[in-house]
Amino acid sequence: GDTWTFSKEGIDRGWHDMVRTQDLTTESGWLGPENSLLIRASVCVRQADGFATGSDYNCRKEVGYIGLMNHGATCYMNGLLQCLFHSGEFRRIVYSIESAQKEGEKDAIKEDEVAIEKSSGSGDDGDGGTPSLIQALQNVFYRLQTADQAVNCRELMKSFGWDTSDAFTQHDAQELNRILCDRLEEQMKGTHMDGSIKRLFEGEMENYIECLDVNYTSKRCETFYDIQLNIKSERGQDLRTIEEALREFTMEETLEGDNAYEAEGHGKQRAKKGIRFLSFPPVLNLQLKRFHFDMERMDMAIQLSILCFAALYHADYFPGDLDVVSHAGFKLASPAGC
Repeated sequence: GDTWTFSKEGIDRGWHDMVRTQDLTTESGWLGPENSLLIRASVCVRQADGFATGSDYNCRKEVGYIGLMNHGATCYMNGLLQCLFHSGEFRRIVYSIESAQKEGEKDAIKEDEVAIEKSSGSGDDGDGGTPSLIQALQNVFYRLQTADQAVNCRELMKSFGWDTSDAFTQHDAQELNRILCDRLEEQMKGTHMDGSIKRLFEGEMENYIECLDVNYTSKRCETFYDIQLNIKSERGQDLRTIEEALREFTMEETLEGDNAYEAEGHGKQRAKKGIRFLSFPPVLNLQLKRFHFDMERMDMAIQLSILCFAALYHADYFPGDLDVVSHAGFKLASPAGC
């Protein structure tokens, strides 16, 4: 069941997701006679052992770091912010941007706010006090460096145009990352920092189709800021290392028979199709696709396989550091992927 530990810092909480409708059955205990819905709640008073809830608890002193508050279902955003914060070069770039906006930049800022609002499904709260995205991000990073308690992200969320309901809704972390990076790049145009985000995160890959029986090749190059890796292969096998996941990502496909490739000037031809990486950025962002669409249930299914980073952690593969942000804490809700 879902539980909540009250303290003087957290005196109230609501549940946005209690039970799936398909689980509302008499066998599960949710439905009673005549299909009446049964809701049971219990409250107990006990000594909270194992963690401190008082305001005198100094997280930085105890463990050396502090976290970000979960405002409902914001663990995906918190994980992204922690990854970006612990990238020293990215943090330096964020601090280098002047928070004061020039008049000529206001239209670009407004366009960015609209893009964020569309991705979140909610607009501004209309109070006229929305902080700039850049200043809010700088404030979060500064507090992560200096504060003793978990950092509140409400100011940053407000700069996205989010309201309370958005805090209890899972959004796309990958899209949020791109919006943040695009906004930073816009802020740095024409300055000595122009292109810094691109140089830090952008890589290049090539999509190719090569005919097997005739001399014909089709290639298309594209840039990327992140790579989405499966944790289960097309054959249903678990992928246990990053190396296995990358091999799956670049695995060649043979086009033949009814699926043969239409080569210009040669008609239908057998061909191999795949992806090649041309260059990797200094900071490689790997997005693990821990979900798939279940055609039988017509719903999203979560995959809980774990990829092993240690198997590749040696100088031949990673001459620099490999940072992995771990998510730890107490359960407040059940957002997918946490």
